[in-house]
This record gives sequence, C-alpha cells and structure tokens, in this order.
Amino acid sequence: MYEPVTYEELRIAIERKSKIDAETSGQLAERVLNYFGYNGEMIDNALTPEDRGMFYFLEEFQIISSRYEEETLFTGRPWRVFYWTLDKDKILKIIGAPVEKADSEYGVYEGLPDNVWVRQSA
Repeated sequence: MYEPVTYEELRIAIERKSKIDAETSGQLAERVLNYFGYNGEMIDNALTPEDRGMFYFLEEFQIISSRYEEETLFTGRPWRVFYWTLDKDKILKIIGAPVEKADSEYGVYEGLPDNVWVRQSA
C-alpha cells in the first residue's frame, strides 16, 4: 500500500535539494501535493505548462520522476502517456529520515515475543 508523502517531508526535501527558502519550498510542496493528493503517481496531462516546468525542476533534484507508457491507438498510431511519480523512499533519504522496509506477508507477527506462541491449558 502506498504511504503518501506529507507536506512537511516534501517541503524539507525541496528546501534541502534546491537550496531555496522555507516559504518558497512550502509553496512548491503545496502545489505538487495538490496534483498528487494521496496518490504516488499522476498523469502528466493534468499539468499546466507552468507546473510542468516546476515538475522538471524537481525531477533534476530526484524529488519526483517521470515515466511513460506507449499505447497503440485503433488507427495503429502509437500514443505516449506520461506519468509523474513521487518516490517517498528517495524523499525520506533526502531529509535523513529512516526508510521503513516493506513488511513481508507475515511481518506483523515477526516482532511478537516467543511466549505469545505458547499455548496454555486451563
């Protein structure tokens, strides 16, 4: 399950990588999160040309990344669909926060003490 990037995480990452002040990095973080919402990925055609330039700026600092898929239309013509991705692990590394590893299928049980598994008769 995708864990959304918080405003504060993104603001700090932008500030550290781009060396811009806290107020401006906060405004950029807010604009970016308004596009992504609670998702880690968004389609490029939702962006204004000005905001697309901002996304390319942030891509240079590895705060967001882009990718595309190529589809074939009914006419046989290829069509590229571009996406932008927020990579929470990279953002956490930029800000120096610990990166949580994904739990295995049974990861929730690994931290339990051994006495939990002992059956006691009444």
